[in-house]
Amino acid sequence: MLNRCRHLAAIVLVGVATATPLAAQEKTFDETWEFVAGSRLALEALCGSVQLTSWNRDEIEIQVRIGPPPDVDENYARQAVDGTAVEIRGNRRSLRIRADYSGVPTRSQLDRSRNLPRVHYDIRAPRTVDLDLDIDRSDTTLTGFTGRLVLDFDRSNVVARDLDGIVTIALERGSLEANGLTGSLALDVDRSDNIALEGVEGSFQLNADRSNVTMTATRLGDDSVVAIDRGDLDLDLVERQPLTIEVDLSQRADFTSDLPITLQGDGEEFTGVLNGGGPILHVIADRSTIRLRSR
Repeated sequence: MLNRCRHLAAIVLVGVATATPLAAQEKTFDETWEFVAGSRLALEALCGSVQLTSWNRDEIEIQVRIGPPPDVDENYARQAVDGTAVEIRGNRRSLRIRADYSGVPTRSQLDRSRNLPRVHYDIRAPRTVDLDLDIDRSDTTLTGFTGRLVLDFDRSNVVARDLDGIVTIALERGSLEANGLTGSLALDVDRSDNIALEGVEGSFQLNADRSNVTMTATRLGDDSVVAIDRGDLDLDLVERQPLTIEVDLSQRADFTSDLPITLQGDGEEFTGVLNGGGPILHVIADRSTIRLRSR
C-alpha cells in the first residue's frame, strides 16, 4: 500500500503482509506524506529499531517492517504480526507515528501476557523539524536534523550525528554515541555506561547518574553545567578554549586537570581560569571523578 504526498488530516492504520514463509512472516509498508519543513513530527517506538535520516524534500517517507516476536511458535507469531498495525495520524504540519498492538493476542486464557512483534522504522524527513521521539527498547540512528529536538530513550542504544538547535536527550539504561551536536544541548543519562560525545559546540547541561561520560573536541560558546553522581566524566576541550570553571565536590569526588588552570579555593569548592577566562563551566560532582583535558 503506497500513499503519495498526503496533505489532508487523516488517520491511517497500515500493515500489508508479504508473501514469506510462516516461520519468517513479516508485514511491510511504504508511505510518503507531504510535510512542511519545521513542522512537528512525533514517533513512538517499542521493541524494534529506528533509523531516522534527513533529506531536502518537503515530504516524509515512512518504511516499516513488522517482524514476529522471538521465542514463540509459528501460530502465535502469525497472529501477533497480523494483529499489529502502524498508526499515522495528522497532516502536513503535524504528524504522529506509532504502532497499534491492540490486535496482538494474549498467550492463553491462563497467561494474559503478550509477546510483541518487532517494529522496524526507516524514516526520511526534512532537515528542519520539531521532533519528539519516545523510544523504548529500540536501537536508534538519528542523522542530520536541526530545530527543537526532544529525544527520550529507554533501554536503547543510540547513534546521533549532525544535530543542531535546542537538543534535549534523556537516556536510561542504554548507550549513546554522538558526533557533531551544536547549539544548546541538555543531556540526562541514568545507568548508562557508554556515553561518548564528540564535537559538542555551544552550551550543554549534563545530568548523569551512575553513568560514565566521555566528551571530546568540546567547544564551549556559552555557560554550561555538569552534575554527576556516581560516575566519571572525561572532558576534552578544543585547543585554546577560554574557560572559567567553578567546581563543587563532595568528599568522595575527585577533580583533575591536565590544563594550566590556576585554582583558587579549598578542596571541595574552587574556581579557575583557562586562557584568560570565558564561558562558565559549573561542575557539581558526588562520588565521581572529573578529568579535564585538551587536545
